[in-house]
Amino acid sequence: MAIDYSITKSYDMYFRDFYSIDRNASKSEQRASYKTNKLAKADSSAMTKISKTLRKMDFSPDNGNNIFYTVKSFVNAYNNLMESSGSSNEYDISHPEKFIKSLTKDQEKALSDIGITISASGKLKLDEDKLMETKPAKIGKLFSEDSEFTKKINFYANKIYRASNRIDVTL
Repeated sequence: MAIDYSITKSYDMYFRDFYSIDRNASKSEQRASYKTNKLAKADSSAMTKISKTLRKMDFSPDNGNNIFYTVKSFVNAYNNLMESSGSSNEYDISHPEKFIKSLTKDQEKALSDIGITISASGKLKLDEDKLMETKPAKIGKLFSEDSEFTKKINFYANKIYRASNRIDVTL
């Protein structure tokens, strides 16, 4: 095993922490009751926090639990964001979503190398075993501060957040 994965906190709690503006938006059973733009706001806020966390993360074997949970959170928040922003009728929300999908498609090989595949619908799928077998440095190459991928994901997620925030205020 490439990473030490000692569990210190449940994944659900870890994931909800990224949804600090609305923790219920992280729960799949409650998402159906939300308006699309409100979900886009919560999802884009979470994606921004996750990408910032990844950019500042220590990609060493001693930090395996955090690496695993944060990458898993990235995959789940990405899928949530693609669903909510892609369903929005607001151009300022749906347009940046297309850029995020394109950025992700451009990184398909690197993502696949660490256990993340892109489905035909554009959703990400995580092979947890493959991720756990991947050396932290390889994961860091894709997600660290030097990565244009996470920098741009953060930029476009922020655009969606600002747009959904403006729309939320005007409703």
